[in-house]
Amino acid sequence: MKLIISDLDGTLLLKGEIKLHRLTVSAIEKIMDKGAIFCVASGRNYAELKRLLGNFDDKIYFIANDGALIVHKEETVYETPIDKAKLKLFDAEKNFVAHGKYLSFVKSDEARFVRQIKEQYFGHIVRIEGTNEIDEPIYKIALYGKTDKDFGLEKIYCDSSICEYTEKGINKGNAVSKLMEALKINRSDVTVIGDGLNDIEMLKLAGKSYVIASAPPKVKKIADCVIGEFKDVADNL
Repeated sequence: MKLIISDLDGTLLLKGEIKLHRLTVSAIEKIMDKGAIFCVASGRNYAELKRLLGNFDDKIYFIANDGALIVHKEETVYETPIDKAKLKLFDAEKNFVAHGKYLSFVKSDEARFVRQIKEQYFGHIVRIEGTNEIDEPIYKIALYGKTDKDFGLEKIYCDSSICEYTEKGINKGNAVSKLMEALKINRSDVTVIGDGLNDIEMLKLAGKSYVIASAPPKVKKIADCVIGEFKDVADNL
């Protein structure tokens, strides 16, 4: 396999972990030692991915914000930012966080909420009064509090406390297709590992697909193999 793509939360980073386990780090190193290109695909923003995979940030590819951004060695390989006119629609909302490449922007009148967001994103946060203060591309926006609004965007995730949006058509599978095209790699040379519903599109694109044993039945159904943990893939390449 020439390209190995893995989800982060629930796959590389297991429940309860706040940093990669040493065995996971060793497995990534083993994959690259075999000459394969490694990529992590996540709903998290790029700054968060860099923080968690700092040892590899100049060696691997990052698919961030559920597929809205691909970065390698700090260079943007592909991006689909949210249209600015759609972004302005959020100005009427009470609490939201807009994610750029390196910084995230929080709008809220609640000091406690702002403090929690800053702690969550380790200070990579700028407080704003409105989206007109943002002068860089925004790839994903998280609106706190459930809503039925779609803002003309893709509602990537929604529960009783948060709804997350990207531009229409954005998902990890689309980003994997763009990365395969950029690297001139065929589907048969791609391995994908995941565990969640938002991994389905990229799992379907893979020449070989693996899911973690804790994955929902719907995700397991489409995978070629079910594995105990990520390192099992590195052992079998």
